[in-house]
Amino acid sequence: MPYRPNALDKATVRQIRIAHLIDGESCKSITRRTGVSVACVSRLCRWLSQSESDQDLRYLPRPIHRGGGSRAGTEAYKQAKINALLAAGQSCRQCIHITDNGTCGIGFPECLTSNYQEASKCNVFSHA
Repeated sequence: MPYRPNALDKATVRQIRIAHLIDGESCKSITRRTGVSVACVSRLCRWLSQSESDQDLRYLPRPIHRGGGSRAGTEAYKQAKINALLAAGQSCRQCIHITDNGTCGIGFPECLTSNYQEASKCNVFSHA
């Protein structure tokens, strides 16, 4: 194999892939931390470079990027947020029993287990 002065060793490649796939770190932040170009990090994380290594990580699910494919600040991003709120249904946060500190005044167990996000199983849900 010819000598390549800028070649990454297998340990560094594995650290980059773990940071992206498991920790959810973006390619840009990995670039800032490691000094490797964004294109190189992207190719490593998609197994287009050094594809023979880290086969145990290859089939991990890819991290979901912020906005689900639409960029923040665009109309599509705003509409996706609105659709997600409408699809969510009743939230404990809309209930009249939520106290000023954001907890259920009655202490209904389903509210506690859903972290006050879903009121569909709450027997005492009431909105104003």
